[in-house]
Amino acid sequence: MLTSQLCLIWITLVTSALSWNLTSFAPQHTSVGQVAVWRNRAFICLPRYEIGTVTATLVQAPWAENVISSQQTILQPLESPYMTSPRVYPRNNPAFQKEGYCPHLQNVTALDIDSMRGRLWVLDAGTKSCSPKVVVIDLRMNEEISKMELKNATSGALSSIAADPVAGVWGSRAYVADPSTSSLLVVDLHGWWRVGLDVKNPDDGLVHPVRAATLALSRREPVLYLTAPDSDRLYSLDVSAIRASPQPTTNEIRRQSVTFVGLKLGPSRGLVVDLWAGLHYFLPRDHASVRWDTKRPMSAESHSVLLQSSKILPFVSHMFLDSQWQVWAVVGQHCVKIQKYSFL
Repeated sequence: MLTSQLCLIWITLVTSALSWNLTSFAPQHTSVGQVAVWRNRAFICLPRYEIGTVTATLVQAPWAENVISSQQTILQPLESPYMTSPRVYPRNNPAFQKEGYCPHLQNVTALDIDSMRGRLWVLDAGTKSCSPKVVVIDLRMNEEISKMELKNATSGALSSIAADPVAGVWGSRAYVADPSTSSLLVVDLHGWWRVGLDVKNPDDGLVHPVRAATLALSRREPVLYLTAPDSDRLYSLDVSAIRASPQPTTNEIRRQSVTFVGLKLGPSRGLVVDLWAGLHYFLPRDHASVRWDTKRPMSAESHSVLLQSSKILPFVSHMFLDSQWQVWAVVGQHCVKIQKYSFL
């Protein structure tokens, strides 16, 4: 258990929960891969980790959090006249996501929203027979505007994408973590390339590759946070140079130094940055969602416990922000609100 010696502050005592009936697309106990919210719409990915069990890997559902009582603490399917059944997205036809049909979505493992431009960045990790790819969808027109096949990337190994809200002279971009090669894939609407990630050990002065599987991009600072679920180490990358650089004209792998930020409170799941410079992650060991104030040193005293419950948070796979910038956790096929801000 997290103890009072860590000077942790309890903020959330009750929480809201949302869920959808996804049995038309996946078995009842299949975990949702990730959720992204734009306005009153939620986009849900269902990774294909097992053959033949998932009929659609990306679906859309209403985001009706406002019809839920803020006192709801029991996770249960949402029954409301404001809700409708999820549907396959972007085309409401499961045939377009049929397994083995490589031109279309096959194994969506991560999503992110470019809210300002109304675009959904979709990471398809690929399968044994289909290469990974990144698909960009215009949410106003519900049309695919870009599809970038990630040739030579390891199928099934990609599970995190961060859409950059800042579009420089080279246009919109997103970052994909590739832990199998200790690199970051930079993807735009016209191509993609690798950036090797290195960190210098202050003890021996040697440079070591950084294996990062989970990404979280600050909305206000040019900082990308990187970690791995099985590690307590947290790194950061200043993306200013990447934003200002054009796509390489050759297949060279550029190298970029990352900064060792410090040790998290333990191995974690989920990673998201709120608008108040807080980095959120989940500690499976303690069934606790915590927030680190990134303006302070990464110590226990700089953390707050927002929600701790083995019943409400038995396991968290991902964390995300909704359209009101509230933090949510994905628990199986449910979404649990972690924090509702009451301060400026």
